[in-house]
Amino acid sequence: MRMESLRPPDPLRRTFAVERLAIYRRVRGLFVVLAAFAIYWLALGVLGFFVSIRLWCAIAVAGTGLLVPLAAGLARWFGRSAARDRNAGGDVIVPALVAMMLCWPLALATLTHAPLLLPLVLATALSLHWPVLGWSMARPVLFSAHAVAVVLIAFATWLLVPQGSFTLLPLVVALAHVITAGLVFADSARRVQS
Repeated sequence: MRMESLRPPDPLRRTFAVERLAIYRRVRGLFVVLAAFAIYWLALGVLGFFVSIRLWCAIAVAGTGLLVPLAAGLARWFGRSAARDRNAGGDVIVPALVAMMLCWPLALATLTHAPLLLPLVLATALSLHWPVLGWSMARPVLFSAHAVAVVLIAFATWLLVPQGSFTLLPLVVALAHVITAGLVFADSARRVQS
């Protein structure tokens, strides 16, 4: 059997691509999810100046459980709820989030055995779902670039400025999320108008 025979017909692919782009427009690229992650990382960066490493780590791991409710609250405030948007592309969102949550054992092991690695582990683990979410909205390059940028800047900060792992690293990761949220918001707004 040839591989081409497994691909859906071109009209079906085009229809699905159009639907994914429509999702992107309707939910404004999930900029509220990026904003929730920015708030999370900003809070951790500020906390890093005031609390012990052990307490920072505990708050950081526990705080990951607040990301979905925070994003849902922001979505409600901005009127951009993806939860109500029933579509074929949206069916990958929950599995993408589950894949990200599978990193919790790694985060907990790092918390107890190598807390100095935790900011880097969290920055990486919390980036795993972005390429899939980007694909679900016909923007895989933008969201994949965001994930790669977050991981690279977190790794560079952790490696080059280790004393900033609990302050500078979360702050630059927060900035990366703010920048991407702005890009996504502007891009999705442009798509709504076109």
